[in-house]
This record gives sequence, structure tokens and C-alpha cells, in this order.
Amino acid sequence: MKKLLLIILTIFLFQNLLQAEKRIDILSKQADRYYSQQQFEKAIEFYQMILEEQPQNAKIIEKLFNVHIRISQLDKAEEILLASEEFLSTELVAKLKITLYLRRGNITKARQTADELIQNNPQHMNYYPMLANLFEAFRHYEIAIDFLQAAREKSGNPFVYARELAFDFQNINDMENAVKEYLKLVDDQNRYSSYVINRLKQILRDDPKVIQIVEKYTQESEDQKVQEIYALALGEVGEYQKALLAYEELSPTMLLRFANRQYTYQNFQIALQAYQNYLEKPMPIFKKADIQIKIAQIYLKLKNYLAAEQVLQDIRNEEELQKRQNRYRTRANIQARKLLADIAIRTDEQPDLTERYLREAKSFTFNDMEKKMIDLDLVNFQILQKKMNNAKTKLQEILQNEEPGSDVYKRSFYYSYLIARFENDPILDSLLSECIINSADSPEINDVLMLENILNAMEADQDKLLDAFLQKKNYRVENAVKILEKLFADSGNENILFLAADWASSADLEQKALALLQYEYKDEVLMKSAELKLTEILDKESEKRSSDFLAAHPNSVFSPLFRRILEKQ
Repeated sequence: MKKLLLIILTIFLFQNLLQAEKRIDILSKQADRYYSQQQFEKAIEFYQMILEEQPQNAKIIEKLFNVHIRISQLDKAEEILLASEEFLSTELVAKLKITLYLRRGNITKARQTADELIQNNPQHMNYYPMLANLFEAFRHYEIAIDFLQAAREKSGNPFVYARELAFDFQNINDMENAVKEYLKLVDDQNRYSSYVINRLKQILRDDPKVIQIVEKYTQESEDQKVQEIYALALGEVGEYQKALLAYEELSPTMLLRFANRQYTYQNFQIALQAYQNYLEKPMPIFKKADIQIKIAQIYLKLKNYLAAEQVLQDIRNEEELQKRQNRYRTRANIQARKLLADIAIRTDEQPDLTERYLREAKSFTFNDMEKKMIDLDLVNFQILQKKMNNAKTKLQEILQNEEPGSDVYKRSFYYSYLIARFENDPILDSLLSECIINSADSPEINDVLMLENILNAMEADQDKLLDAFLQKKNYRVENAVKILEKLFADSGNENILFLAADWASSADLEQKALALLQYEYKDEVLMKSAELKLTEILDKESEKRSSDFLAAHPNSVFSPLFRRILEKQ
């Protein structure tokens, strides 16, 4: 019987204990929530409620102390510390004392307390970074560095705490040591490469001479990752030829990363040179073709259509690529022919050549959906050639048995809309709605909406606006802009002028776009849009380009809108 009572009592006590713990947990979470919401008085109230039940709860004591510190109630924080010191670990007491001293500006006392903790507990390596973090929080980076360097010396590991030291050295503007510590991160742990290059980019942007420190460290390291960081850093300070020479000593994969990086930066000439250097390395035929596509795309960006066509024809004529074992290991066969079709449009070659390239591309597709996507490209080309009946027939053929909701189905509404627009079909409004619903994120929809907005306000010359639209789609942007400028001069419709600026900007005709955007738009929405677009262009262009523009248009400086933009730069 006694045993049974003892068991019942134990269960009862255990249940009460669980309920108490659950209550404390709820109170603690509520207090933390108030703290995160900066309702500090409420947080204090709940922390005190917990301490009434658990006066030795070190975590809650620390949290209550920190709330008072946060709201500058330093005397109350000290009272809590003195009243609870006997319940707390040596480490926590030191930590709270140092925090209090630092908040009161007593750096000497804070440092003395920290040194005593280390002297009395030399075996505790974790005390060093904890103390460093405390002094960092109050921007005493030199003291934090002392503790981290002491920890490194004690550990015997020259790489330990490199990240923390790099941060502290950078904050006291000791760039030489900061860079060395960042590079140690790569030397010791390659996974930090991206982090380090991003940090170095910021440092080099402020002081390009730091590259000399990177070079010196690199000369003393045999790690290829460190060598790559140096080569990347050379690129960041514009020493591209030196960077390319450095990559000659590195793995091809690293050179390819550099080429891709420069392509992303739109530094096309250097990217082109890097890709061409990469092509000299041994590689499978299908990988070579992928790089050749990149090179052709760069030539297109640079409007060197002849060079682009030559590279693409090399891919097109490469028999090895067309063999079964290679043709499905790359999309270069498709891409090359689609780009050749695009060049044929740009250079105004025979229309049948564009169709021929697209039909060839179709024979290299991987599935039925890709075939239909190329068929839609054919529809697009037929619309550009004003062969509306052909385009309509082809579109109907594509959509036979097509699943509603598929990418092909969604994209088809855009072409259906274009056909309806040029034929003035009554179904036009419905198709426009479907376009917006199914392709809301497509850049083409922006053109469509602007086009419709203007057409609906025009009583005459709609055919001229549609002709400008076709010219733009056929890469004759300068012709299209001239038509729009004439239409604006005749109608005074500011939407037409803004559309001309938008098209000029999208075709990298910055000088023309800047000139059109300086017009004093009376419509407030257009005025704000023009201001935004001006800012984007000015941010993108170098100072030299802006200077060239001002030299070519000296009167433009008197434009109030342009002056406002310049003042923001």
C-alpha cells in the first residue's frame, strides 16, 4: 500500500513539475515576443514573473539584465547582477560585468575583467571568441583583435578565427591585415571563396591599390583557389590582361568561371577573350559547341553579325555534333540555327533563309513541346512579314489537340492577338485579356499594353503606329523611333514619345533615349516614368558616356528634369 501511495505521489509531483515547466516556457516565449516587438516594459514584467518562481534561472536573469541595458536602465541592470551573482557561472558573471562597464564607457575596467577571466581560466578556449564578440558589439575592434590573436596563438592554428579577424581589421581600416585574413579563409576552407571575393570587391572598389596585398599573399600560397581569387581581383580592378595571364596557370574550369562572370557584368570584350582562351583547352565537341554559342551571343550583343554568323555556321556544319551520341548532349544544334534565323532577320536577308534555319532547328528538338515552340517562332516571323493568312493557318495547326494551360497554349495568345490587331478582328479585346492573364510576366506584354493604350486614343494614322511596331520587331528600331517621333509631332500624344524613348532604350540607343526622355512631360505618370528611366540609364552608363552626352547636347543641361536627375547622382 505504501509503495502504491509513493508511486501516486511521484506521479503527482512529476505532473506538477511538467505543468510548471510548461508555464515557464509559455511565459518565456511571451516575454521574448514582447522583447522582439520592443515592448520592453512588458518583457520585463514577464521575465520577473518567471524569476519569482525560478530565481536561479540563469537564462532569464541574463535576458532581464539585457532588457535593462537595452533601455539604458544601467543601475537596475547592476542591481540584478549583484542580486543574482551567486547563481551564475563565472563566465556569465564576467560577461554581464563587461557589458555593464562597456555601456558606462569604462573600457579600462571592462578590459581588466576580461583579462582576469582569461588568466583564471586559461584552459577555456571558448572564452576568447566570447570576449571578442562583446568588445566588437561596442566597436572596440582593437581589443577584439587582441583576444582573437591570443586564441590563435594558443591554438597553434594560423587559420583559426580568420573570418572574425578579417572583419575586425576591416573595421579599423587596416586593409593589409584584413585582406590577409580573408585570403586565409580561402587557403584553409575553399567553401569561403564566394564570400571572400565579394568582400574583396568592396575593398578594391574603395582602394584599388589593395590588389598589391592580394598579389603578395598569392605569391606565398600554392593553393589554386587563392590564385583564382587573385585573378578575379585583377578583373575587379580592371587589369583584365593580367587576369587572363593569371588564368593560364589555373584550371580551365576557373577560366570558364571568369568568362561567365565577365559576361554577367556585360564586359563582353573581356568575356569574349576569356571564352576564346578557354576554347583552346581540350574538351568534348559538345562542350566546345556550348562555348561557341556564348561567343556568338557576345558578337550579337556587339552587333558584329558577320563574326556571329561565322561561329554559328561552324556549329551548323560540324558533322560530329549531329551524330546521335552527341546531338542530345547539347542544345547548340538548336540554338545555332535559331540564332542564324535571328541574324537573317537583323541583316534583312532573304525571308526563306530565316524559315529554313527554323525548320532545321526543329529537327534537333528534344520533344514535341520544343517542336511547337519553334513552330511559334515561325508564326512570329510570318506575322513580321505580314503573311497573316499563313501565320493564322500555322497557329491553328499548332493548337490542334494542344492541352489548355500548356506553355505553348499560353504563348499562342500573343500571336493570336497580333494577327487580330493587324486584321482589326472584333475578337481583339478578348485576346488581349487572355494575353495579360497567360503571359503577364512577358516583356512583350509591356509593348502590347502601351500599343493598345495609344491606338485607342488615335483617330488616324493607326496603320503608321502598327508599321512602327513591326519595324521594331524586325530590329529596325531607329526606323521605328523616327516614325513615332513624326506621329508625336503630328498628334502631341505624349504616350507616343515615351514609347519611342522606351524602344530606343531597349535597343541600347542611349543617346536617343536620353534626348527623348528630357521632354517636359505634362502627364504626371509619364513624367515620373521618364525620370525613373533616365535614372536607370545614367546609373548604367559610365561617367564618360554621360560626359559625351552633355558635350553633344550642351543645351540639355538646362532641362529642369535632367538637372533633377543629375542632382541625384
